[in-house]
Order: sequence, then C-alpha cells, then structure tokens
Amino acid sequence: MRKFFLALHKWLPIPVGIILVIVCLSGSILVFQDELQEWAHPERYFVKTTAQQPIPLEQLIPLVNSQLTDNRVKDVRINADAGRTYAMGLAEGFRVTAYVIQYTGKVTDVFSYRKSPFFVLMKLHRWLFDDTRTWGKYSVGISTLIFVFILITGLIIWFPKKLKKKK
Repeated sequence: MRKFFLALHKWLPIPVGIILVIVCLSGSILVFQDELQEWAHPERYFVKTTAQQPIPLEQLIPLVNSQLTDNRVKDVRINADAGRTYAMGLAEGFRVTAYVIQYTGKVTDVFSYRKSPFFVLMKLHRWLFDDTRTWGKYSVGISTLIFVFILITGLIIWFPKKLKKKK
C-alpha cells in the first residue's frame, strides 16, 4: 500500500501542479485588482479638489442619469475619503460602474468589468478559459481535491518513517 501511495504521490503532482500554479498565480493578481486599477487609472478613482460640499444624492443621481445613454444608476458606493469619486453601479450590464465627481456631477468614466483584463484573468482563474464553465470548473475543482489527496498520501508516507526513527 505504501508503494502505491508513493507512486501516486510522485506522479500526480505534475498535471495537478500545472493547473494549481495557474490558479494560484492568477488568483494572486486578482487579489490586487483594485490597487492595480487605481494605479493605472487614478483619474477614475480620485478627485483633484475637495473644497466644496458634495451635491446631495437626490440631485446627483438624476444628473448622472442624464449623462448616461441607455442606462441608469442602480446603487451608489460612497467612500469615507472625500478625495475619492462616487462609484455608481448601473442597472444594465454585468458589474458596470460609473465613476462620478460628487462635487460637480461629472461622470469621469464608465467601467465594464467584462471588458477589462481582470475579467479575462478571472476566467482563467475560475474556469481555465472555458466559456461553458463546465470542464474548466471541474478541472480546477478536481485538481484541488487531488492536491488534498497528495497532501494526505504524503503524510501516510512520511509518518511511518518518523515513527521508526523514534524507536
């Protein structure tokens, strides 16, 4: 039984490791997507001057809706930092956000997550670029389960050696 686990423990990590390295590296980049977006597009996220009072939401939302074509504001995310723009989620589209200067009502940018490189990276991370979200999802899940199996077989191989050395 030990030889069987040793053979599995030796050869299974090669295909599983390739998939898990891809998933881990893409996940590591996705963790910092907000910071990377702020660094790449500071005009979208930050306001230059904050001397005046922000426009009340009752007036700001209709002002923003008038600047948008074929869409409307669904929700508003307000940051505690006065130097950051308001992020307004839009009703149409998947994670479409309008960034608005709350002091003037000007829309600085409309960002669609599906059109960003981070969506491509998320497709790699979660589904290995499988648009049907079937085999890619299963490949990532099964690879993770096999990795847990490899960890357990490693313990089975390692513990008897440690117990023999103590005697």
